[in-house]
Amino acid sequence: TGDATGGKAGDLIVSLGKGSASTGGDLIFSSGASTPLTGGYASISAGLGVQTSSGSIVVRTMNAGAAGISGSMSFSSGTTSAGTSGMVQISTGDSTSGKAGDLIFSVGSGKEFSGGDIIFSAGETTASNQLGGSISLSAGYGSSGVNGQGGHFDITSGASTGGSGGFI
Repeated sequence: TGDATGGKAGDLIVSLGKGSASTGGDLIFSSGASTPLTGGYASISAGLGVQTSSGSIVVRTMNAGAAGISGSMSFSSGTTSAGTSGMVQISTGDSTSGKAGDLIFSVGSGKEFSGGDIIFSAGETTASNQLGGSISLSAGYGSSGVNGQGGHFDITSGASTGGSGGFI
């Protein structure tokens, strides 16, 4: 859409049809392949706020109907036959005059079954004399020379009102 000098810039809406007798339409974004060189790059970014906040990006699946499950989300890098496979990085930005953003992993509650699990699993190796992947968790470094304090590291199991609490 075009720029706007005195109001809101135009929106771009891509909307697919509902399926009344079958599934709804699919929306697929795919960058180009290359035989001799690197494949195309795909990027989604929210707008810059020059004077105020930048825009947000929301990626989600919709709620399920009474007889289904909500959709899954998958973030993964591709397989490689030579070299290291791609990295998946989730991070928040730095803050120059405030608190840096939080990174929250949260799982939904179960109304009639167990709550969801969070599983961190490092990679296996099948190679001789090599190590499997490592998991490293560390609290933040307090680098100020004037009363700088490192971050806390807490591990707490789940509480219960009608049975046993979880274990560590």
